Amino acid sequence: MTSADKRSGRVARGLRSVIEEVRSPSGRPYTTAQIAAGSGLSEAAVAALRSGDRPNPTINTISALAQFFGVPEERLMPPDRDAPEPELAAVLADADVRNIALRSAGLSPGSLKMIEAVVARVRELEGLDRSDDSPESSGPYPAES
Repeated sequence: MTSADKRSGRVARGLRSVIEEVRSPSGRPYTTAQIAAGSGLSEAAVAALRSGDRPNPTINTISALAQFFGVPEERLMPPDRDAPEPELAAVLADADVRNIALRSAGLSPGSLKMIEAVVARVRELEGLDRSDDSPESSGPYPAES
């Protein structure tokens, strides 16, 4: 799947969400025809955006829809579900960290717990902050007194 495909899927999700939330004066969801007439887009363009078939909507298209619905443009482009969290992406940018993660794939849960404990202990020895979800000092490598 290309980044344009992912972006069009994001816009389709965002547009469908906004359509469900922002109702027409009648209290019903806006129709494709109403959205087209109010935004200046063609019905075909709105239909393609709703279905995710439009691969790369322009910022002008996003702006026109946002203005029509009275929402920020960001609402029409929710975060990509498959994108890694920013913190994780930054950590995995380090080749050494990425190599350790890749070599850990397929190990048993017990082995992964041991590796997690070793990393926690080394971080402690180097004076680095421990993450909130790291194991306490219990495990196969107890803290030195």
